Amino acid sequence: MILGAVLVYTGIAVAGSMYWQLHLRNLAKIRGLLIGAFYQKLTTVATAQHENAAVTLMSTDVERVTQGLRVFHEAWANVVEVGIAVWFLQRELHTGSIAPIAIAIACFLVTLCVNKFTMPRQNRWMEALQARINRTVSVLSQIKSIKLLGLGEQSEKAFDALRVQELELANGFRMIMVFSFCIAFAPIFIVPVVCFAIYLSASPNSSGDNTFDVAKAFTSLSLVVVLTQPLSSLFQYVPLFAGAANCLQRIKDFIHSPSHRDRREQKSDVTRERGGPQDDASGAEKSTAVVDIVERNSAAGDVLSIYDGAFGWSENQWDLHNVNISIPKSQLTVITGPVASGKSTLCKAFLGEVPYVKGIVEISSGAGIGFCDQTPYLTNTTIYENIIGGSVVDNAWYKTVVRAVDLETDFGRLASGDRTLVGNNGDALSTGQKQRVTIARAVYARKPLIILDDVFSGMDNVTKAYIYEQLLRPEGLLRLLGTTVILACSDRDLCLAADLVVELAPGRPSVCIHPARRAESNCHAEGQRKVDGISKTTGSPDTIHDKTDQSAVSAATQEQPSKTPSDWATYGYFVRAVGSPNTALLIFLGGVFGTLYTFPSVWVNWWTTDPTARDSFYLGIYALLQATGLICWFLFTRHCLTTVVSRSGKKLHNSLLSTVMSASFSYLSIKDSGTIINRFSQDLQSVDGELPAALLNTVATAFIALAQVALVATASPWLTISYPSLVLAFYDTLRGITTVRAFGWSQQYVERNQQLLDASQRPNYLLQMIQQWLSLVLNMVVVVIVTFLVAFSLKLRSSLGLTAVALVNLMSLSQMLRSVVIGWTLMETSITAVARIKEFEQTTPRENDGKPEGAIVHGPVSGKIEYKNLTVSYGLSNENLALNNVNLVIVAGQKVGICGRSGSGKSSLIASLFRLLDVREGKLVIDANDISDYSVSTLRSSINAIPQDPLITSGTFREVVDPYESSSDAAIEEALRKVNLFEHVQNNGGLGGKVAPEGLSQGQKQLLSLARAILRRCRIIVLDEVTSSLDLETEQPIWGVLQEESRECTIIAIAHRLETIVGFDRVAVMDEGSIIEFGDPRILLKDTNSAFSKLRRTGKAH
Repeated sequence: MILGAVLVYTGIAVAGSMYWQLHLRNLAKIRGLLIGAFYQKLTTVATAQHENAAVTLMSTDVERVTQGLRVFHEAWANVVEVGIAVWFLQRELHTGSIAPIAIAIACFLVTLCVNKFTMPRQNRWMEALQARINRTVSVLSQIKSIKLLGLGEQSEKAFDALRVQELELANGFRMIMVFSFCIAFAPIFIVPVVCFAIYLSASPNSSGDNTFDVAKAFTSLSLVVVLTQPLSSLFQYVPLFAGAANCLQRIKDFIHSPSHRDRREQKSDVTRERGGPQDDASGAEKSTAVVDIVERNSAAGDVLSIYDGAFGWSENQWDLHNVNISIPKSQLTVITGPVASGKSTLCKAFLGEVPYVKGIVEISSGAGIGFCDQTPYLTNTTIYENIIGGSVVDNAWYKTVVRAVDLETDFGRLASGDRTLVGNNGDALSTGQKQRVTIARAVYARKPLIILDDVFSGMDNVTKAYIYEQLLRPEGLLRLLGTTVILACSDRDLCLAADLVVELAPGRPSVCIHPARRAESNCHAEGQRKVDGISKTTGSPDTIHDKTDQSAVSAATQEQPSKTPSDWATYGYFVRAVGSPNTALLIFLGGVFGTLYTFPSVWVNWWTTDPTARDSFYLGIYALLQATGLICWFLFTRHCLTTVVSRSGKKLHNSLLSTVMSASFSYLSIKDSGTIINRFSQDLQSVDGELPAALLNTVATAFIALAQVALVATASPWLTISYPSLVLAFYDTLRGITTVRAFGWSQQYVERNQQLLDASQRPNYLLQMIQQWLSLVLNMVVVVIVTFLVAFSLKLRSSLGLTAVALVNLMSLSQMLRSVVIGWTLMETSITAVARIKEFEQTTPRENDGKPEGAIVHGPVSGKIEYKNLTVSYGLSNENLALNNVNLVIVAGQKVGICGRSGSGKSSLIASLFRLLDVREGKLVIDANDISDYSVSTLRSSINAIPQDPLITSGTFREVVDPYESSSDAAIEEALRKVNLFEHVQNNGGLGGKVAPEGLSQGQKQLLSLARAILRRCRIIVLDEVTSSLDLETEQPIWGVLQEESRECTIIAIAHRLETIVGFDRVAVMDEGSIIEFGDPRILLKDTNSAFSKLRRTGKAH
């Protein structure tokens, strides 16, 4: 008997470990296959399609599929195990064995009914989760604009509403899980009672054997354990299978969704024959002059041609039509036109990225296209890696390119040079730097065709002219390479060296060729300045003053590994989030459940050893104990999966949100936003999903195991003894899929993702193997316990009933110990998310919200602003000052323009007004009050700001234009009319129509921001390059509207186009964080030695 026990339990331990090792290896392969296939599809998906769901699918759905498949083999094995157990039970209890079958069928049918609600409720939860993460990404990428506009409180309310909705929908899904768990445990509690009741009520069998003794009772109990445990597991697997099937279907739908279809054709060597008038996509006849132009250019050898083209982003709605263009080889083509005329759409059409196309697009370049998007696309790596991209390393060529885009000086001022991390979305760089890095990447790749979409809008005139000369003039780098360049812009000055100018009007283009410009350019080339001869009198562009403290970027943008989660302070932090009463109730319910799970076997021992026992009495108490255990299990799971999760999830989310919204801007500007996004996505998902499941399993199985160990011990007095990098790679690819495809780097990105996937698989697989090793060790401990128990029972003749109790509990003790280990391991893994949230909350520097007592709660009344010896910096360091000893007085009602080359401190001057920077010396006074006397919310909400990067979030037009909910619909419509957007809004559903930020041009976004500003009535208005993406025709009336709406207001306007501030009352010229000149612009222009006059002449000369 001893040998049999050793062999059986050793076999279970060894065979189980071997099985799990092989199974988990296959699961790792499946996980890798799904993520790899998903990423492969991601590189071919249609532009802007499924972007919102992509990361959720990868990070959540793939894991749920592997969780469901983890128990696949367990499911069919459980069915076999149940069948064998029923057969053995029939031999012991005869008709009593009918009960398990009937109860199993009933539970299975109930499970099927309950799980009909699983998929729809899970889908609603996933959609809410997806919406919250999307909003998080959107807000964090525009955190500076939110702070400038004083929208922190509104953003928090919107976030909180999304989180509450998500938790409510999640609770609906979790209640299905609670019922499923209760149904799964029902056979464990119900089957023994029913079996014993049927057996005792039945008449004696033919042999007259109907006794209910220790042997009969505990043999039956052991068989019931063998029967009900697999049944319980089987019913728990049903929701896992349903969830996995649902997630797998979502992944399948994504993989089978329409792929990006490149409708371009490779140009043939034979010129296409085209004769006579032909109809365009709209049915109109082409102009004969246009046909002649197209045919003439085709004969000359063009790299790209469009015949009868029509392009749109939605079906049957053409943004461009009647397009007939040929792009000449090795020449510069400039696409220009007003706002929303289709410049970016035409660029995307050249790339084959527009979803709806009519006509023919031919291209001769098969080696990829260098592309710079209007919104710079940078991955969260170093500047050097972003420039190299997928190209071959050539250091000599790299230095030439860096010099041509004027990045050398920037590298000299960065602590890590070109090895500085750019941060998520390039947040560690200024707008001008980001644009120059993307230009450098396109030039470095040496593609035969380069498309530049509005890449000069964030640069001052001097920097813009310098790069234009170095790259696009007849002796520029790209001209010497024979590169074909297509440049889309609103600045007509950039047409100077163009060989072909494409002028767009809303709806259709007209092609104009200016052959005289080529000769003009050649004449100009003879006298153009060389690279070394460019005058830079006021410092290099985009210097340290207009960006973050980048000396810290390299370290700050890399997330450091969290400390080990064994720190009990982390558990204390989680308990405080849950609440002490909820935690105490959880432990109490877990303890009661563990007791009621194991104590009934003791009651059966008392029952069978009592010679005077009344079966009805003992059976009634036994039934009561089992029913109470099942009820306690329901209360325990419901409390853990709904109350605990909701309370902790909301509390931790609020802590994160409050920390981000109150964090200092200097911290947020250098902190990798990808890390913050991971706090809101991956870590909160762990808190909502993995942590409660681990907590439930750990607490329940721990109490059960403790109770079972205690019962086993009574038999004898001697027996008393790592993922975010992969997520960020998906984010990066999603943002720049158009750029990746244009360069022809899709396969390289797939290979790079495979390397990241391999890196993420290693710790995941090793963790599973460590768990299996611990399970094997625990199972071998059980072997030792069984051996000693059986040996002592045989030798010492101890109580037969207690020995039976011990053996029955030993049958599931190994499983419970294994569950405790797995649950505790998952707890340790999941609690790391809480540790990161705790660390983020406690280490993030906060903004000083004014004086604790007596803070001014009303905004400025007159609008007078005084800078008094003001010195500010990013962060706590006194190095790399943003402003240095600035003195400036702006009289109430004055219009003051701020100018200077990029990096001179213009944006820092504005940021200090909103208390975004840390004051080192001096003070800033508004209406005779130091700004530190104002609360942050009061100060920012009382200044009307229009940032350079428009804040456009998802929502209705009403919510975007009036986020403060302070204006009537009539006022909103009037504001939209003033910025010429009313017709566009009406055509897209009116004020209640949904805004699609990706469907708006940069100019339209700026116009929406202007409409929002018109609705606010503030004494101070701050304008930061608000018309940089507008053409001159649109810009002039907009400035007229601003002047009309702010007659009595104080206006501070940053401008690169100096013509826009010539009519202001005063201008301030900045250089290296100081004001070097302040006065009337008209007087300053007359003084040839003034800095303002020189700056304007320098820009014009270039």
